[in-house]
Amino acid sequence: MSLGLVIWFWTKIRPLYVITLLIILAILFITTAQIRVINQWFGLNQSTIINIRRMAIWLFLYAFALLIYLLFDSTHRNPSGSNIEISPKSNIEIAENLKKQGRKILSDKGRYGLDEAIQKFEEAQKYAKQDGAISYYIGWLKDLNYSIFKKGECQNPSERYADTLRLFDENPPKNDIEREMVIEKGHYFTNKEHRNGGHDRAIDIYNKYILKKDDYDISNPVTYLALVSRGMANFWKGKYELSGDDFEKALAEEPSNQVVYNRGSVYAMYAYARGDYSEAITWYKAAIYGGEVQLKNGKIIKVSGESDLDEERRDLGFALLLDKKSKRDPKDRYTEALGEFNEAIEINKNNHNNNGDSINYYAYVGKG
Repeated sequence: MSLGLVIWFWTKIRPLYVITLLIILAILFITTAQIRVINQWFGLNQSTIINIRRMAIWLFLYAFALLIYLLFDSTHRNPSGSNIEISPKSNIEIAENLKKQGRKILSDKGRYGLDEAIQKFEEAQKYAKQDGAISYYIGWLKDLNYSIFKKGECQNPSERYADTLRLFDENPPKNDIEREMVIEKGHYFTNKEHRNGGHDRAIDIYNKYILKKDDYDISNPVTYLALVSRGMANFWKGKYELSGDDFEKALAEEPSNQVVYNRGSVYAMYAYARGDYSEAITWYKAAIYGGEVQLKNGKIIKVSGESDLDEERRDLGFALLLDKKSKRDPKDRYTEALGEFNEAIEINKNNHNNNGDSINYYAYVGKG
């Protein structure tokens, strides 16, 4: 009967109240058994007094057992505060499942799922507070939410990703997905803080987490991307020699139309002072129409070309227009430059929808 009462109290009343009530009853029973006046008043015999003392001992034992259980249970509650016991392993599993749900929302709903996805990742963070990837997702999605809908707070990347960088310091990126997040943070730094040391910050995190003292595997696609990204950060800093070295390392490993274009842009910056854009034009045309180019180490690489990128067409047009040392008839150069500019304008129109968004936006949002 007493066990039934304890179970009933446990389900109806908060545990601490149950323990307090049990202790009070136990004290009352002991007091009753010890005071002779009360014994005489109620007409209690020796046998009844012994039974009351036994009940008091049982109540104390129940109270002690409940107290131990409560203390143990409090260290195994889940972040929402319920009484379900959750092991560290299941915490991780729950967090991973919530991350998958968040990514699926982004894949299914695109920009219109940002608020819902943020909620999923913030919920996941309750179960895995030391997970730098979750912190990154939250910062990245809040950036998108502000950029697109002006929702939330406008923060620079150094503030937005401060926790992510701290967590990556404590637990360095352990897989390619997390290392790619480092690259994305670098892109934010270079795009949004370029006037306030953003390029330097980007280079620092590339070197710290991926490109460590030249001891890295360029054949890994994420490492390759980090190398090219570092090259671009150096390019925007005006460190053209360092930038060109990174692009050439990448091209020696895997020829790429985009990186050939980047290398051509380095040559274009050198050409500005000399007025000789012939080398930049060669590299730009290879990036657009395909062809062979020679690296500084003498290696010849071949790329297929990609004609539907507006920036390459635009920059080729400028290079043709500014190539003062060319022996070609200026009229022919201007005509070719005009053709490239017109192509660039047309491609730019086709690459965006009626809202002005890139047609690749939803694929970008669904990444990861």
